[in-house]
Amino acid sequence: MKKLSILITALLITLTASAQISNSSQIPEVSKDTKLIIIDEDNSVLTDSEFNDKLGKVSDLIGGDVVIVETYCQVYDGFLVDLYKKSPFGENCIILNIDDVENTYIITAAGPIKDLKEDIKSSFAATLKSFGSSYSGEQMFQAFIDAVEENYSLNPTSETSTESRTSAAVDLPGDNWAKYEIGKRTEQNPLVFKSFLKDNLTAEQLRLALETPYVDTAVKVYDAAGLLTESEISKLQSRIHQFIDKHNVDMVVVTINHNNKQASYENIASENFAMDFYEYNDFGKGVQAKEGYDGAILLIDMENRKFSMLDVGQPHDKYNVASLNYQSYIEKMAPDLKAGNYYTAISTFIDSYEDDYIYETTFPWIKCSLFALLLGFILLKIEKRKYKNIRKATSAADYVKEGSFRLTVNKDTFVSTHTTKTYDPPQKSSGGGSHGGSSGRSFGGGSGSF
Repeated sequence: MKKLSILITALLITLTASAQISNSSQIPEVSKDTKLIIIDEDNSVLTDSEFNDKLGKVSDLIGGDVVIVETYCQVYDGFLVDLYKKSPFGENCIILNIDDVENTYIITAAGPIKDLKEDIKSSFAATLKSFGSSYSGEQMFQAFIDAVEENYSLNPTSETSTESRTSAAVDLPGDNWAKYEIGKRTEQNPLVFKSFLKDNLTAEQLRLALETPYVDTAVKVYDAAGLLTESEISKLQSRIHQFIDKHNVDMVVVTINHNNKQASYENIASENFAMDFYEYNDFGKGVQAKEGYDGAILLIDMENRKFSMLDVGQPHDKYNVASLNYQSYIEKMAPDLKAGNYYTAISTFIDSYEDDYIYETTFPWIKCSLFALLLGFILLKIEKRKYKNIRKATSAADYVKEGSFRLTVNKDTFVSTHTTKTYDPPQKSSGGGSHGGSSGRSFGGGSGSF
């Protein structure tokens, strides 16, 4: 009986372990025509022809893809984004994910249809509420289709080819830019005001600017990923404003669940997001080129599990604050980020960066003076050692007449030595130094993983 119980337990554990998608390699393949994706307990894809056809028709209406994903197995946090990336669906796409394990749902979108996402969510939620305490999956499917069709008919968006797959991607749940954005960029008004960019944007810079949230630059802490409490945000804002007021250098902290920027030849994706966010939102202090751009930015990228620490303007061009010290930030911050102590990690960055900024900007001459004193002391010691065998005469033998003494034994005696050592510092890990932003500005610093 005991053996049977152990066997049943082992079987249950095996079944539970198989009923999950824990990484992107386990995401099943789907065809372009499959708009209703039902992933069962064995990670197999099922569909329903009736609702699949209905989703196809509303997809044609919006000029994109309207997709429902229902999961009967456990999925990891980035599942929906990875499924989108692996799918043949185009840039203009809206997805309803029904999680039957957690009894939750998420609506997320990419492309022009994103402008209607909140309206669609509201309509969908109102319909579900009208059903009362219980409703079927088919009712949810139909309610979503109706919500998309109704809101698109009232507010049609510009059509985008489903073949187009640029850097735009699905929002990760939890990204909340609505609370920070103060406007929407358009091709006619990209909302870029610095003189070296305004009216001089290349096609690529315009594309990158349009991908960048346009925010109120007075805020300083943009917790789009929802990693901090309101009290923590308030404390960090206050600490950053103290730094800015004292040093006339800007500072920005950003957290994201989803990164819509791509890695480039010089930089990883998190660094590109940080630099674009800083430049296209016109952060900066100082007086260079008649407008300030001195500042530092910390980005915590939850999608890529990266954090980037960069500075620009005099902090980089003249003092290399982040470039010289980013390794120490990584060592101090990574353990807290891995443990989910985001407030502590951000506080560590602010305090450490200020200490390093003060050191690099206040003590360069003192450092040179100390080096000169040290070098002088070493040279004096060297010269002194040359005369260590000179001493006061203490006997008559010291005054023997030269030439009156015949040498019969010749013996070399080792009296002293001098060794010169050259300091060979350890090399920094890759990822530091200068980073070219898409705007043309040079940033300094580096990135770590957690």
